[in-house]
Amino acid sequence: FRLESGALVQQPQLLSHLASLGKNAYHYNAVEFAQLIYGKNSSVIKSGRPDFTIFKLEHSSDAQVFQQVLTRTLRLDKLNSANVKEYLMKIFTRDLSDPKIDFKQEWDKAFSEVNDDWAQYQAAFNQLDLIEKLEHAYFSRLTVRGKLIYCRPLVDQGLADWYAHYQAKHQHLQEQLDAVIKQENNLRQQDR
Repeated sequence: FRLESGALVQQPQLLSHLASLGKNAYHYNAVEFAQLIYGKNSSVIKSGRPDFTIFKLEHSSDAQVFQQVLTRTLRLDKLNSANVKEYLMKIFTRDLSDPKIDFKQEWDKAFSEVNDDWAQYQAAFNQLDLIEKLEHAYFSRLTVRGKLIYCRPLVDQGLADWYAHYQAKHQHLQEQLDAVIKQENNLRQQDR
């Protein structure tokens, strides 16, 4: 803001200058402002001043932890899993029935299923060549089975035709054999 002369209004006179223009302005120190952002300072809000609450917390005592999380999250290049774990443990400490609980054990228990899934993934990844060979063999077997199922009626018909031919030929040859035996017997009887 500028004075009528065009000069900039100095910070100490800014609030009074804005008031003379009919504008409301409020001044907060760093602690009050941080409390307002996390909804911790309800006395400021009740006084009719603007509500700056960005993160409405269930427990205002978590404000410091959330402030750390927010600050670190904005600097993702510096955020690591140990920080995330530490912040989560601070936030959820009140939900634990025993304050002397072993956080490491609870953390490991919570992520054991994830770790098991990861181990299974790693095992499958390490055996990828074998799995691909098994997959190829499985699909080859399915292909052969499909061809057999497709050809089965043709094979069954061919076998039925061959069996009918075999039976007819066998019967014909049996009849010829019987005729030859009968003829031989007749010839023997004539010779006697």
